[in-house]
Amino acid sequence: MADQSVPARADVLTTLDYGQLRTSALIGAAGIAILMLLSSIITIKPEQDEPPLFKPMIPLVGHIINMVRHGTMLLSRYRKRNLPAATLPMLNGKMYVIWDASLVQALFRKKSFTLEHFAAKFSGNVAGLNSSTRNIFLTTPLVKEMLELFSKHLLKGKTLQRAQIAAVCSIEDSLRGEFTSLKNGEWLEISSIYTWLRDITTLAASRAFWGPQNPLDGDHTLLEDFWRFEDKLLIMALDLYPRFTARKAYDARARVQAAFGRFHAAGLVDSDGVSELIRERARLIRSYGVASEEIGKMETSILAVALSNTAPTLFWLLSSILSTPGLAERVRGELESAVRWTGDQAVLSVSSWERCPLLVSCYHETLRLMSRTTVTRRSDEDAILIGADGREYMIRAGVDVQASATALHTDPRIWGSDVHDFDPDRFLPFAKDTISQHVRQKKAAFIPFGGGRHMCPGRNLAFAQVVTFAAVLLLGYDVEPGKGSREGTHSDAKVWKKPPRMTRGSMAEAICQAGQ
Repeated sequence: MADQSVPARADVLTTLDYGQLRTSALIGAAGIAILMLLSSIITIKPEQDEPPLFKPMIPLVGHIINMVRHGTMLLSRYRKRNLPAATLPMLNGKMYVIWDASLVQALFRKKSFTLEHFAAKFSGNVAGLNSSTRNIFLTTPLVKEMLELFSKHLLKGKTLQRAQIAAVCSIEDSLRGEFTSLKNGEWLEISSIYTWLRDITTLAASRAFWGPQNPLDGDHTLLEDFWRFEDKLLIMALDLYPRFTARKAYDARARVQAAFGRFHAAGLVDSDGVSELIRERARLIRSYGVASEEIGKMETSILAVALSNTAPTLFWLLSSILSTPGLAERVRGELESAVRWTGDQAVLSVSSWERCPLLVSCYHETLRLMSRTTVTRRSDEDAILIGADGREYMIRAGVDVQASATALHTDPRIWGSDVHDFDPDRFLPFAKDTISQHVRQKKAAFIPFGGGRHMCPGRNLAFAQVVTFAAVLLLGYDVEPGKGSREGTHSDAKVWKKPPRMTRGSMAEAICQAGQ
């Protein structure tokens, strides 16, 4: 006879499962209690005049976890709290976040707010510099001097002009190489238009900065290596042990850096065609005792800054123009009126863009929708920011302040209910109207390149490269989706499902080149 005191097998399992569950629950509850206790003890409480506290769901580490999970989109997600500004506790520290456009502009106007410290840390992490070079970055004015060098050479003047022309000529050479072998009426099918545009712009930037002997021209496998590294840029920037968490990107970065290290070790930085910016920067860095190998590592940071937004912007600009019914024809008509013919050559001057407000509006609208810029500043003294409503916020010295372009660019209170739609005409009033309140509000909220004295110095080069490339393609070539690639049954369907194909258009025999 079975002993009635011994439970059946299922009952034993149920009893054990229940016991384990209860134990796990107790451990979990204890863990949460400990975290909450630590949070209450460690978390820095904002003072009365600081932005209000925005506590994470998970004490101490919640904001850090969300930053890793959502990257540059995090602050846009947090905007839903409808706070002008907030203090985010992180472990035993904090960070300020601003969502109000008037506060962001107040931040830009304050001269005490700089990005030197962030730039030093970012560059060191992204490039994987050794401890000696990082120490030079943090303890000397080298980073400040490099930022001044970028502004000197990239905002205006001959260096910018030469870089623009070199980039455009490189794009022209790439297009010639692709289409020279095509006969009239033949089409070039492109399996990935993004990759195609990305690689052409990458080579254009490399040639514009490092000349015809640049490392990427010598080994095109480095193109893929660079973009493999760029894909994990956030992990690199946050220094989240990339050797283990992003091994392929880590190794790809090493290969690109080794090639640039050889470039500098061989003295090619002084060869013909190298930008004066790159030469002067190399001389400056060497004056602080930094070796060629480390300078080669730093070049990946320039590539990342120059290309991380340029290639996606070009792709989305062209995609939006070509997939919006009637827009390509409107832009082409505008461009044709700006072209100057000299014999059988069509010259599209860099100064022609004033006569192309629609294309420029499309460019700005593309930046509004796809820009993932996060502005970071830090002040070495306490500072007060005043919003449009007159409310004051105290920003303490030594604490990072961040603002998200995405959050401002997708705020329906500023841009309207169609905030997520591509409107090619949205920025047309900006060129004519500088007084009305709604235009001024939108201008204050439009920060794809940051703002203030640290506004991205490469913005003019990026504009010239993207808009010129788009203009050459739209004027010189016909582009259509591959057979059966439109979603739906209507000819004006906006989504392309299969690769597009290209052929020479009515102006294909003309040479579109940068003019003066």
